[in-house]
Amino acid sequence: MDIVIDKERQKAKQRLTNILEQLSELGDEAERLIDDHFPEASGVVSAYNLCQFGYDYNPYSESLDKVVDGLEIEFEEEEDSEDE
Repeated sequence: MDIVIDKERQKAKQRLTNILEQLSELGDEAERLIDDHFPEASGVVSAYNLCQFGYDYNPYSESLDKVVDGLEIEFEEEEDSEDE
């Protein structure tokens, strides 16, 4: 059997990775806005990682980044049987 990379799945996984990067950037921006303009809320936002979109640092929780990391883009292609 040969290992084959599914190009469509590869593109989809890359797009999901890009989305996670954008979410991270937006989370950083949201946290800066809260820190600058709503400092009274900054403590709880920081303590509970409320602006960490798509990620979870709890190893027992599921998060989008863990799902994306586990996505497979390869599959085994079955060889045509010539024994028929």
